[in-house]
Amino acid sequence: MAGYRVIRDVGESLVKYLYTAMSTDPQSSAIIDSEDKISQLSPKEIKDANADTTLSVYLYRVVENPFTKNQFPIGGAGSGSRLPPLSLDLNYMITPLMKEPADRQIVLGKVMQLLYDGALLEGANLVPPLSGLDEPVRLVLNSVPLEEITKVWQAMELDYKLSVCYVARVTFIDSERVKNVERVVRRTLNYGGA
Repeated sequence: MAGYRVIRDVGESLVKYLYTAMSTDPQSSAIIDSEDKISQLSPKEIKDANADTTLSVYLYRVVENPFTKNQFPIGGAGSGSRLPPLSLDLNYMITPLMKEPADRQIVLGKVMQLLYDGALLEGANLVPPLSGLDEPVRLVLNSVPLEEITKVWQAMELDYKLSVCYVARVTFIDSERVKNVERVVRRTLNYGGA
């Protein structure tokens, strides 16, 4: 699977999942009444575009997952083997952008409930072609220190707004690099000094 699509498709899957689940709740569906109200744009881009978006699901950081670095190569066709997939953690900042503080708190509470109850995106909750993956995407609440999240808001040149951070882990990007490896077909063992 092409890596550039995996990152995009995880974000689209997250937006789709949140909207589908929120549309069944009377309070949150009254505030977010269409999938267009949830965007992957940053709060700054939404503000600059004067968009009608009410929930930002912004990918602000991508890092390699340190716990899956030592994987074995994957067998390929013939004598080739491919590098193991690159394992990524996608860091999202989720920000409700409603005018009323009560609405922001309702939506943020519902998002947190949904991501707690549905901590795995898999199968029908993933957009194609991710829906065919064996590995689910795990969503984990990320307790980002206030200093770090403040730097994100300063980089956007906006005042801090109520937001939470989640990590979508582990997202695999397949390598396209194939290495030809000759298989061992015979070995000779010598014992003693002869």
